[in-house]
Parts: sequence; structure tokens; C-alpha cells
Amino acid sequence: MTTSFTVGIPLYNRRHCIGRAVESALQQDHPPLEVIVVDDGSTDGSGDLVDAIAARDPRVRCIRQANAGSGVARNRVLAEARGDWVAFLDSDDRWLPNKLANAAALAEADPDIEFIHSNCAHLWSDGTRDYGRVRPSPAALVDPVHLLETWLIKTSTLAVRRSLLARLAPDWFKPLWMCQDYEFMWRALVVARKIGYAETLDSEIFVTAGSRSREADLSVHLRCDIEAMRLAGDWMRRRGGLGQYAAQLDARRYRTYQRLMAHECRQGARGALKVARECLGDLPTARAVRAVVSGALASRGPDPLL
Repeated sequence: MTTSFTVGIPLYNRRHCIGRAVESALQQDHPPLEVIVVDDGSTDGSGDLVDAIAARDPRVRCIRQANAGSGVARNRVLAEARGDWVAFLDSDDRWLPNKLANAAALAEADPDIEFIHSNCAHLWSDGTRDYGRVRPSPAALVDPVHLLETWLIKTSTLAVRRSLLARLAPDWFKPLWMCQDYEFMWRALVVARKIGYAETLDSEIFVTAGSRSREADLSVHLRCDIEAMRLAGDWMRRRGGLGQYAAQLDARRYRTYQRLMAHECRQGARGALKVARECLGDLPTARAVRAVVSGALASRGPDPLL
């Protein structure tokens, strides 16, 4: 039986690029079963453009909702999906024609694979680009320990098997302001029976202004990272048998507090005191003190943390 894919696209005010994203999903060598676009309260007519595409291609469906964030929009996709797999595509990104064929080849070669991500290129608004990653090795990119230490997985390269989604339910995407995709992916990859990685370049990530992750102040960004790590680690502990991964995220959260403390110390005493209070309220006391002190010391000069 041919592997079927639901393509899920959260949308908010991306009229200038949503057509490019949807068309790249429709023009796959391995055609998708359906393309579900969840219009999260757009005010620029983005949903109307998707409706126009849907009028000529019945695989496309636009679901409209009041603005609630991309996490809620992705959860709506998961609730509506009919495919064996759900493949995520951000509204400002684009797939190459081989994207779903690469994922299908991995899925059909090994039924234990439940989580697939792939190689991607980055394109910047000034016209520069890269041509995909050459490091780390493909073996590292299917290792949950390595993936928990990095930001290497891009949401637009991700496909998740329905069996894995069922085991994660109802804990899909959390309504976080930012980093809700990584919080979901960290939980998914540690309970997946097996991870697959498509080494051949098949996705293009557009690095453009307007996204929360690129416009957020560093302190806001780091606090969102900390919250996502805490939520994912707590879930792993409740789940049982995942203590080593929870501990790994705890260590990463500690290092992020160090970086946040160093950054705020450079900005002034008020911000540093706020971080110290947050850290002491979150981490065990001795560990929190070490994070605060080491971060403060790092702020005084060049440091690998920065």
C-alpha cells in the first residue's frame, strides 16, 4: 500500500508566500493525500488565496479559526488529518518535489520508523543561501541524544507517523508563544520506535523578517527555550522510563539560564535580579546558584557561553 501523507500548514498573514508553500506541496513526486491549511485569524486575505487554490484542487482544504497561535493551528491539523503520516510545512517555506518521496521511501523500507526529518537549505532575504547540511553525520541525526542537544530539526522537514501521534495524544503542540514546535519534537523523538533522516536535500527554509523566533528579543527567546525544555522534561518524567532524556534537557536548561544571566548582566542589575529569582524558583537551589554565578562571571568578558 502506498504511504499517504496529510500536509499541515499553519497560516497567519502570509499572503505573499502561502501560495508558494501550498503549490510546493501539491507538486510532489509522491502526491499528498490532502493539504490542510489552518488560517489562524489572518487579516490580509491569506485564507482567500488558499480558497482559490482549493477551488481547482480538491486536495486542499482551508480551515479558519480565531487567532490562537501556530501550536493550536497544528493541533487542528492533527485532529483533522486522514493520512498515515502528517508532514508539516510552514507557510513561508517550500518543499522541493522529492520531499514526500524521500519520506515515503524511508517509511516503506522500515515500518519501525515513526519520526522523519530531512536535509534543508536556508535562503536569506538578501539573496544568499546555503545548500544543505554536510555535518553532522546521518547517524547522529537519528540519535535522540544528539537531537536533544541541538536545534537541527526544522519543522518544515518533519513528518510523523499516525501511530506515534496516537501515543502522544492528547499532548500534541502546547500553546507556547514560541518554541512549541521543539517542545513537541523533543517528546516525539524520544518515544518514537525509530527515527529516520533523509540526507538528500528536499526542503527550503526562508529566513525572513516577521517570524517570532527572528524578531524576539534574546531574553524573551531564551525564556521561551527554558519553558519548552521544562515542559518537555516534566512530561518525560511523568511518562516513565525516559529519565535520561529528561536529565539531558535539565542540563540544557541550566546552560540556557547561564546564557540568560550573562545577557541580562550586560543589560543592567534589574534584569539580572529577575533572572536570579526565576532560576532559584525553577532549579534546585545549589544548581540555581551555580547557574547565576557562572552566568554573571561570563558577562564580564568573552566566554563560550555567549
